Amino acid sequence: MDWLRELNCNNCGQRLNLGYVDRMTKCEKCGRDYPIENNGVSYAIAESASSSFYKFKNNIIERRLFNNVPVDMLEEAWQDALDLEYQNYSGQKYYDENPANLIPVVKKYHDALRKRLQCFLTLDYIALAPEKKGEIKNDRPMYNLLKLLNCLREAFSSQKAKIESVLNTGDLTLKKIMWVRHKSEHVISTVWPVPAKIFTDMAKQPDSPDVPEDILNYDFIKRVNNAVIDAYLLIIDLDHQINESCRKDSIERFRINS
Repeated sequence: MDWLRELNCNNCGQRLNLGYVDRMTKCEKCGRDYPIENNGVSYAIAESASSSFYKFKNNIIERRLFNNVPVDMLEEAWQDALDLEYQNYSGQKYYDENPANLIPVVKKYHDALRKRLQCFLTLDYIALAPEKKGEIKNDRPMYNLLKLLNCLREAFSSQKAKIESVLNTGDLTLKKIMWVRHKSEHVISTVWPVPAKIFTDMAKQPDSPDVPEDILNYDFIKRVNNAVIDAYLLIIDLDHQINESCRKDSIERFRINS
């Protein structure tokens, strides 16, 4: 039997209360008792965030936590972006343009996508050399976001057209995310100019006199969000372990409309 989010009583069909119980639950309709056993933790390969799933084993309910750190990280970044949206529509432009408020959000999106790629590229069936997988799994600094995306291209060379159709659209945005993430480690956010300039050349600093390639503001956060969403959806498309029951809706819901 597959792991399910919800279970019905075997006796009467009533939906069981599983969310706030520990070792035992009782059917509210017929009164049947069901012991609950915790069955450990698994990595969720699909798009669902960390959550508990259940299945029957005779008359006992087994519960397992499916842990999905990359999606949890994405959801956290998205929530921060929504908070910025609220501040923006409240007329508080300070939040819309202040790098101290925006840089941490960009960092979260960067780290969420990097973690998702790391988890995916180290799966057993992915066609990368074991040495390379080991370096990715050990979080070697050389495997930055762009290098991981190149590893994705390498592992799925037969699906180059699908990959490029997605990444070419958001490639420049992803490079900008990397630039902000890199500079955030070297330049204190309170000394960034307002509005903050964005480049893709790592040699350029936030206070560069050059014409910027972008501006760090709420509009940029929205584009970052959606570029990362597109990359997540691409990974779902490429992953043959994800079947029809694992829909893209759980990721698509994080999209922010312009």
